[in-house]
Amino acid sequence: MPDEYNVTEVAGGGRLYQRKPDPNSVWQFFLWVEGEGRIRKSTKKKDLDEARRVAERWTLEARHAQAQGFQVIATTVGVALEKYREKQELRISTGEIRSAENIRYKVRFLFKLYERLVGLDTPVSTLTQRDYDRVPTIRLQDGAAWETVRQ
Repeated sequence: MPDEYNVTEVAGGGRLYQRKPDPNSVWQFFLWVEGEGRIRKSTKKKDLDEARRVAERWTLEARHAQAQGFQVIATTVGVALEKYREKQELRISTGEIRSAENIRYKVRFLFKLYERLVGLDTPVSTLTQRDYDRVPTIRLQDGAAWETVRQ
């Protein structure tokens, strides 16, 4: 992890770190789950002892689920896209977005793109820069004009 400060190991293999060398920044939690990828999330705690308690609980919960044979990282690309669709539909229903058909088209487009790119059952945490770098090639293969393909 680049730009780590004050890295602290947590029981069970988890780690805590601060992204900024600032005593007022919150502690981030990191855990590598074999076969699934990484978990990284904010503890939302500035105090190291409080953050350690949160991180130890998260690490033990993840290791327990793993030992039971459950998938630890449950958010897949498909689940994330479905949550995005729900959020956009809410924005449409409240009038925050007026171009409902454009948003619905974008959601359908993203479902098709990610299904082809990595599959909808892929855990989000396992996506890499290499996956995203393939997007322009796939778009061009689908017939998109070079001018519309953003790199």
